[in-house]
Amino acid sequence: MFIGNRHGAFLCLSAVESLTSLSEGKPKFSCGLSDGADSISAVLATQVNLRVGAGEIKQGTVLRLTEYTINLVNGAARPLVLDCEVVGHCDEPAAATPPAAGATEPPATARTPAPAPGKENKAVKAEPGTGAGGSGGVGTAALKTPAAVKRGPTPLAGVATPGPSPFTPGSARRAAQPIQALNPYNNGWTIKARVASKGQMRSFENKGAGGATTSLFSVELVDEQGTAIEATLWRELAERYFDVLEEGKVYWISRGKVKPANRNFTTVRNDYTINLDNGSEIEECTEADASRMQARLNYVSIATLPGYTGKRLLVDLLGVVTAVGPLGSVKRQRDGTELARRDITLADQSGKTVTVTLWGRSAEESGAELEALPHPLVSISQCRVTDYNGVSVSTITRSAIAINPEGEEADELRGWWDATGCTASLSHAGEGLASALKSGGAAPERSTLAALRKEKDALQGADAKPEYASISATIAAIDPAQSLYYQACPDNNRKVVAQGDGWFCEFDGKTYPAMVRRYVMQARFCDDSGEATLSVFDDQARMLLGMAADEVAPLKEAPDPKPYEAMLERVAWSEWLLRVQSRSQEYNGELRQRLSVASLKRIDFIEESRRMVALLTASSA
Repeated sequence: MFIGNRHGAFLCLSAVESLTSLSEGKPKFSCGLSDGADSISAVLATQVNLRVGAGEIKQGTVLRLTEYTINLVNGAARPLVLDCEVVGHCDEPAAATPPAAGATEPPATARTPAPAPGKENKAVKAEPGTGAGGSGGVGTAALKTPAAVKRGPTPLAGVATPGPSPFTPGSARRAAQPIQALNPYNNGWTIKARVASKGQMRSFENKGAGGATTSLFSVELVDEQGTAIEATLWRELAERYFDVLEEGKVYWISRGKVKPANRNFTTVRNDYTINLDNGSEIEECTEADASRMQARLNYVSIATLPGYTGKRLLVDLLGVVTAVGPLGSVKRQRDGTELARRDITLADQSGKTVTVTLWGRSAEESGAELEALPHPLVSISQCRVTDYNGVSVSTITRSAIAINPEGEEADELRGWWDATGCTASLSHAGEGLASALKSGGAAPERSTLAALRKEKDALQGADAKPEYASISATIAAIDPAQSLYYQACPDNNRKVVAQGDGWFCEFDGKTYPAMVRRYVMQARFCDDSGEATLSVFDDQARMLLGMAADEVAPLKEAPDPKPYEAMLERVAWSEWLLRVQSRSQEYNGELRQRLSVASLKRIDFIEESRRMVALLTASSA
């Protein structure tokens, strides 16, 4: 007989059965647990299922249950195994033994009462000196035979029976269930979790309810085990709690509905989501330590990123920063405000690199810190993966950045970089993918300025899609006599003209009290194939000159032209990696080719050397 001791409950798997998964085809298993005399049917949690799939746990394996919970399924008690340890193996697990003829039930005082219908016992961790049957394990009174289960299931010994409702006013203590133990089969749960992020309030017209407007918003919840789940608040509950729930605070949440997650609409890594409606209860937990409730990071290899494109699922990245681009900005279409952005390049042990775009404060503060450090490690949580340039990564509002993090994974990455990574030949994770060859992205191979130029008879119509090419070029000169910039409306970037004490915009017919200057200039670039004049607009010109147009204007308009000319000469003969757009434009009934800089960044000579070594190696193979 397999019995328990003071270290926990020891049981043997008498059977393992595969179940149909509820999401994404992941394996799910049920099993029979036996102590050598009696048995009970149980379900294995996701993290234990992976160990079954790997062959670590199988029929005949002896387990020590370290954490489990009891659920009521169709009136029968069914344990959910959350964690366990493998302690051995038996060749022939004992089958459940029916009661002998004439045997009597144990006295009522010797049995643990069964849970009330619709209730659930809290998750239990095995502690030293505790267990079933007073011996620290699971005895025969805890695991009933099939006949006993039909008469009324008995919970595993050591599991407390439900007390008063955790939302009873004035209750001093509440039993919280781990988020990882939630499942659609039980609604009598209570969790204690921190609001990691809160989305915007949304509404839609519900045609099934006579066109009534339905409100909702979503939050990401994290518990003390580091498990995250998305919860959506609906209708009146959403309106009541939208201004109440605050990011970073901890709440008791109960009486919600757990359902399989739809990967098309959720960004949180969990097989389930929670729906909260008017029957749900939420209450702030003021005594909880929110600092202990941090989501566990699950780093993915850069080489596997192409598999995440086109999905809403967010990923965590850990990499060595091999390049940091200059700080730039883009203008939001909805309100015309400037949003800071910066590109960095990460590499890891897979030998692949990826470009990560940082936005807002991350681009300004974290980007500046990364720029000052020699090849730091960076951890970025909850990034979105796109197919731009084959594959690329972008941060979002909830992304968290940690520079030179600690931990075993970080130590391994730093060791790899110091030993071989710093001299290894690295390639982009999106190299060779079909999306990298589309016109919207940079070409995987370098082109030349001469290859860009086309004769008039080779030009396509003005309505044809533009073509793009990636070019390494040196800026030869910027003509100081050109206009360089124009006076623009601060709201729509259209040209304005001085009118009285203001600035008149012909586009919207409004007069503005102030204007901003925006670059629109020509610059001559050259490479080993020749030279070409390219149009450079505001965002790219800011990166090229390192100054805004409003800062350059006093130099250009000053009586002494030397400081202005010296500023332009400072950028001459600097080397850049350009993404050049080529399109046809009709002028006076004649087609002309227009070349403009879509994006640019300074040449990283370390990355460029690696690229050239890779080309030489490939050509000699």
